[in-house]
Amino acid sequence: MKSALTCVMVVLLTGCRHKMSEPDPTRETKHLSRLEFLRRNELVGRVVLVEFGSIGCEPRGEGLEAMMRLVRQKTTPGLTFCRVEAEKDRAAAEEYFAQKSPGFAVVYDEDGSAAKAFDVTAPATFVLVGKFGRVRYRGDYPGAGALAHWTECLVSETSDSGADAEVFGVVKFDTVKLLEETKLPEVAGPSKSLADYVGRRGLLVVFTDTECPWAGKALGEMPTVCETLLDRGIPSVVVNIGDEEAVVLPFYAKRNAGAPVLYDATRKTQTRWNVRVAPTVMLFARTGKLVYRGNAVWSRLARAAEELLNVKTGAISFDAEGTEYG
Repeated sequence: MKSALTCVMVVLLTGCRHKMSEPDPTRETKHLSRLEFLRRNELVGRVVLVEFGSIGCEPRGEGLEAMMRLVRQKTTPGLTFCRVEAEKDRAAAEEYFAQKSPGFAVVYDEDGSAAKAFDVTAPATFVLVGKFGRVRYRGDYPGAGALAHWTECLVSETSDSGADAEVFGVVKFDTVKLLEETKLPEVAGPSKSLADYVGRRGLLVVFTDTECPWAGKALGEMPTVCETLLDRGIPSVVVNIGDEEAVVLPFYAKRNAGAPVLYDATRKTQTRWNVRVAPTVMLFARTGKLVYRGNAVWSRLARAAEELLNVKTGAISFDAEGTEYG
């Protein structure tokens, strides 16, 4: 979703995806653990593919249709399916699924607690859970072939591998090469590669856009974050993705991003870096090693920076909260 009301879904989004549930400042979201979710829905001990979606904001229901097709064809033995639905209009959602007859459980998640338990912030996100309750994949619909192979592996497991359990579908990047090869124009300067911005202790890169409200929140807090990190030898750069130059230039002319702003009006940078939502934050060591990738939750970034710089916990703090949404 490019705003709180309009949903734009593509394989890779140039802006933030529609959140699983709009945060309600008057109501605290209930804490729900993954194990509790599995227990409530009788999924403990099973290999489960869970689609987190919203009937009003997903790419033509392709993932849902794919799961329904697998159920009908019975081509993936040992795999259980579940849909977590974020639509707040319960009556509309129930009517939708009554017409669809998916053949598997639909769990309603109006308050977003289930999505939060699985660290899901955008539909349509698929989560594959092994029979020991660990998340083994999170992302776009992976395809029937990959699911069949992964399910076979998970069904055959006889013990819990704990934190060492393999996570499927992880894309490994040559970040040193990407930093060098990602050369983009700067809003207020010439084209430079991301590697040119690396400081003596590392680099913070924030991928964002001009329309997502959560990207806007992160941008508003960037001056504070950037100043704190720069004092520690870590400069920052903002990379705006997917917006035309005619939109980008006036947008940042009115704003202090706290760092140089680069931009790419195409999807090339977004695709190469596998940026699925905006804002996405990445912290690199001086060597180019990626040490943090995630949402713009500044407390998490601070902990990663402390580890990178080998300083005590609490040594780095930002006078800003950030956002876990995008």
